[in-house]
Amino acid sequence: MKAVNQNDEMTIEKLAQEHPKLFDGVGKLKNYQVKLHIDRSVTPVTQPHMRIPFHLHKMVERRLKVSWNS
Repeated sequence: MKAVNQNDEMTIEKLAQEHPKLFDGVGKLKNYQVKLHIDRSVTPVTQPHMRIPFHLHKMVERRLKVSWNS
């Protein structure tokens, strides 16, 4: 078993290299059509956005600034 380190950055590319069989043909179903069952009598509901706990605001702002600048 491989230990997980928080400093290891996991990317789709790394996962695909480590487990190629899992990523072969992702997103495609051949010869199969999905049928979604939707109850038209149910009224759609708008959900409020998930609030960020106050003690995490500064960390989230820093991460957002880094992602916007890259």
